[in-house]
Amino acid sequence: MNGNESGYSQEVSIAIPEHTPVEEPGDVDKSTGDQGGTIDDTDSGLEPLADSDSDGIPDNVELMWGLNPDDPFDSSLDDDADGAVNLVEYMAGTDPLDPANCPGSDDIFKDVIGQVGDVIDLSWLNANGDLTFHPLMATMPDVLDNTVTATEPGAYLYNVYDTNGYLVYRVRISITANLSAMGAYEPGAPMNLDELLMGITIQISGRAILRDVPVGIGTSFTGAASAVSYGDVESVEFDLLPYGLVLAEPATVSVEIDGENPVVERYDEESGAWETIAGASCADGLVNFSTIEFGKFKVSAEQETAPAASGGGGGCFISSVCP
Repeated sequence: MNGNESGYSQEVSIAIPEHTPVEEPGDVDKSTGDQGGTIDDTDSGLEPLADSDSDGIPDNVELMWGLNPDDPFDSSLDDDADGAVNLVEYMAGTDPLDPANCPGSDDIFKDVIGQVGDVIDLSWLNANGDLTFHPLMATMPDVLDNTVTATEPGAYLYNVYDTNGYLVYRVRISITANLSAMGAYEPGAPMNLDELLMGITIQISGRAILRDVPVGIGTSFTGAASAVSYGDVESVEFDLLPYGLVLAEPATVSVEIDGENPVVERYDEESGAWETIAGASCADGLVNFSTIEFGKFKVSAEQETAPAASGGGGGCFISSVCP
């Protein structure tokens, strides 16, 4: 998916300021029915507006913005790449297609990261015990007593409602098989995170994200491992969490791997295929690349120069070559 947050379907504590639902111009009430099937918005006394995918944005607004009323994950996109996802822009009354018209902060979207087997505690978000968590998909586990048990890698999305049925938060829980490094990003402060075993470093600008976000590096497989070899190619696979987080400014990623002809790929959840990231470079045993979207990555490099093929053989990526 394109946009500033992608729709992965399948922590660190963050201080939660008091939130009051915001009305956008036109007297639209942002309250949401507790069952999540319709939005209790009223516009000049009209009937409540339908919300077929229960993502917090009424169907007519989604159609106006070019979104899919049956896709709950597009509310987590940021089509103008200003750091605020569509749901946050809707609740703030700003324009999701104009990066110059965006919320100054975001206290609605909350990220949590962890690994398979963790019991994710959400009591920090529900200190008074009066909020209700609703999974966006029936296949996502329920939140019971403010906890979720992470049994599979992936991202789990929840709408959070108060006792009046107001949608107050969107929670995304990103689970990797093995979380090997974690840090806390704060807006305005550049962040460096190092994963020593696999030799991965990520650098994030202080202007990249509007809100406090836990950032992690992990693997899609259980247990610690660094690189694997496939014939003459060495490959490192890793996850950058939260899944689907897209930055207003690119992050720089460095991976320790020797070789030539580096190829950097990111797994695209929508197409179900690995996509090549252009512009990778390598020097001194490091492959460097930039990305604006977190997720699953694979970095490969040839361990020896292969002889030139006689003809147009397939499966060959063309990229930069280490000196």
